[in-house]
Amino acid sequence: MKQNFRVCLYVDSGGILNPLDGFDLDTRKHHPFTSYLKHQQHFRLDNLTDPAHAVLCIQLRRLLIVPDCEADASFRHFSEEQRTYLKSLVAYPTAATPAASRR
Repeated sequence: MKQNFRVCLYVDSGGILNPLDGFDLDTRKHHPFTSYLKHQQHFRLDNLTDPAHAVLCIQLRRLLIVPDCEADASFRHFSEEQRTYLKSLVAYPTAATPAASRR
């Protein structure tokens, strides 16, 4: 099985996380991410019911590691297409943010 690596740096833009830059190792392209556009509600910093992991790590103020997205019952794919390429995930808050802590 061929493996790929993608990385993204999200920034707060009016209470919503938007990618500042991203990179896909397979395609060598920047900005390969689209979920933040198609599923903007999950990238809102005030989303306390079903936030994206990028938001959740900020709310919890800690590193999140999902070694197997398919097997983790708490992980939610935003589309069936994501299941074909999103196998594991790491999210880390790099700076203080005004988002309220969930815990």
